Amino acid sequence: MSHHNRTHTLQSVAPSSAAAVGIDGLTIQSMLHEGRSKPSNNCTLTQTDISAMEIEWRNIDYCLIDEISMVGCYMLARLHRITIAKHTEPTTPFGGINMIFLGDFVQYPPVLDRPLYSNIVLTNDTLANTLIGRALWLQVNKVFFLTEQMRNKDPLFMAMQARLRIGQCTDDDYDMLCKRVVSPDNDAKSLRESPWNVAPILVFRNEVRTNINNYCVFDETIKYNQLPTVVLANDRVQNHDIDNIDLRRFLLSLPDNKTEGLPGYLPIVINMPVLITHNIATELHISNGSIGRLVRLVYDNDDENSNSNNNNIRDAKFPINTKYIQKPLYALVELPQCKLTSLLVDLQPTMIPILSEQKTIKIDPKSFVTPTQKRLLNNKTSITICRTQLLIVPAYAMTTHKCQGKTLPCGVIDLVPPPYAKFDLANV
Repeated sequence: MSHHNRTHTLQSVAPSSAAAVGIDGLTIQSMLHEGRSKPSNNCTLTQTDISAMEIEWRNIDYCLIDEISMVGCYMLARLHRITIAKHTEPTTPFGGINMIFLGDFVQYPPVLDRPLYSNIVLTNDTLANTLIGRALWLQVNKVFFLTEQMRNKDPLFMAMQARLRIGQCTDDDYDMLCKRVVSPDNDAKSLRESPWNVAPILVFRNEVRTNINNYCVFDETIKYNQLPTVVLANDRVQNHDIDNIDLRRFLLSLPDNKTEGLPGYLPIVINMPVLITHNIATELHISNGSIGRLVRLVYDNDDENSNSNNNNIRDAKFPINTKYIQKPLYALVELPQCKLTSLLVDLQPTMIPILSEQKTIKIDPKSFVTPTQKRLLNNKTSITICRTQLLIVPAYAMTTHKCQGKTLPCGVIDLVPPPYAKFDLANV
């Protein structure tokens, strides 16, 4: 979002779509004209990109970056590309624009990047952009502590959080947290009670998230007497359908964090909460991380006739009477936060058709294949597939990484950490 007055313009940006939507701004990647098809580690700006940036940043004097804890040294160095648009010397930080950073470093560190507070002294940290990003962060010359909590209005809980972040919790703090554990003896007696029955479950592992979502979907089908339904991804290799049934099953079973967020099996039930998995129109709040409600699934009529022949791709973890959809056309999703002002034909402004999207995915199977599956891949070290799937997943549960930057009215936290990760304050 750009704010204008007589003297300056402020541009608001954030490292993730969810955070950008929260401040009505842009993502850093879109601001730098780095699309998903342009790898950020080797992204060369075209003259068209440079010209567009010059126009967009011509009158910008201030740039506000939210969720700075999610920004690493390398990303901050990429932000320095603003100097191209502002036609300043490369040694001028951010082209002379006044930078305002907001956030809390007691959170998850950036993914695949060095935190801005890193002490970069190791020999393997000599990448130029990483060092530049760290040097840029050291240019920050004013720090303000914001003390007014705008969301949490519980003074006792806020006081506990303040002590927790400095490691000075009391026995009373421990008792307070214990009383929030779901139990018949505590205030939250059951997850079937309001508001916990509609609260997302926050977990640390994608596998746990997927299993909870699958369970909730099929529990809802029983509750509302609906037929269990699973949307299948369409996978192709070298522009050909996959004839080997075992190979197709293997690819469909891969976790979606290994397949660009496109699940092989997508269980659905009407009225379920859904999470948009890719940026569609960030400026309209239809972006990666947006939460909505599935209203309808529209698919090819041929699916009705071919469903009886799907025994080869059925999965044992789904009910035996599950209907498999192989040719989805679109999912109609209600997105309350959507800013679409013009009505689509016969639809309310918040009703958005989410289409299938095709992604080319390179899969490195060596870490999660069995010897039998390895033989199916002819002992290849990688395989490239072209996958088509709807850009949604169930949102009964989500990972703690995915919810960072979101404002949730309530949530249920699974405190069981993954066995391979340390448990620290950021996890909570």
